[in-house]
Amino acid sequence: MEEGTTEVQADGWWTRAYALGEFPAAILTNWLSPLLAGDEALDVAIDIEPQDAHTIKTWTLQPQINRLSTSSATMKRTIALEQLTALYDAIERRRVAPFEVAITVLV
Repeated sequence: MEEGTTEVQADGWWTRAYALGEFPAAILTNWLSPLLAGDEALDVAIDIEPQDAHTIKTWTLQPQINRLSTSSATMKRTIALEQLTALYDAIERRRVAPFEVAITVLV
């Protein structure tokens, strides 16, 4: 095995790992296909970990809802507040569940 500045050579192949840092706000069908559709061989790891619904509601959603509710109203803030409130309610009613997702691509 040989190490470069940003990659490593293993079994005669130079490889580099990329981690997806942030997901798009809306995920459409085949949203990852431009990355995966190339001619190069890729190893893709998708890690999905369920999160505690109460913790997400209390420490993530509620503070954002409070911040948006007490700031000056704009169209974008109003829409964001509606979306966060709907997500909070959906988690509360167990129609959706929070997950932490990580995708690592080895090129």
